[in-house]
Amino acid sequence: LKDAGLEVVESVLFESGVSEFSTLVTKIKRLNPEGIAFSSLTPEAIGFAREVQRQGIKAPVVASNQNWGGPEIFLGKDVLDGWVVSGAFDEDAQDPLSKSFTERFSRIGADDPVVGKPAYAGNVANAYDAVLALAEVMRKAQITSDTDIQKARASILEGLLNLKGFKGLMGEINMQPNGDITTDRMAFVARNGKWTLIK
Repeated sequence: LKDAGLEVVESVLFESGVSEFSTLVTKIKRLNPEGIAFSSLTPEAIGFAREVQRQGIKAPVVASNQNWGGPEIFLGKDVLDGWVVSGAFDEDAQDPLSKSFTERFSRIGADDPVVGKPAYAGNVANAYDAVLALAEVMRKAQITSDTDIQKARASILEGLLNLKGFKGLMGEINMQPNGDITTDRMAFVARNGKWTLIK
């Protein structure tokens, strides 16, 4: 946040798994911030959002990517309205790959008892792209079931480390020298129980 030119008034920490946010939110309210940057996993995000709403804090909330990919938008739709998050896949995208993936995932996910309901395609876009990228690397290296396992591993490693310009659901994927990948990022706002892309 500081690197982006924003003044951090104070960092307020809490333990993972906490369910009571009244004291923490009261402290934030006293600080009277112009905005709140929040990062946690599902249970804490919803508990925090409920308490922010209860105490009438109107400052906008920008949350971490973890809050986009999970079930928060469905479980906390009554308290998350207006929250902004970063995400990697837009379920409403109309390009052929995204549209086909979302339709198939929604159909299959609706019938699969293991998939949370409603089936949210954004949750699995990362995994889908990882499998597609791996398959692309293996095709280029001409790896088959007959390829020596050590040779296959070395070829896959080399292919992944040199992955550039791969087009997936998350946009263009590029591998960095340190083994991290970069992808296109998007901003979404919570509206009526749905993450809506900010254009």
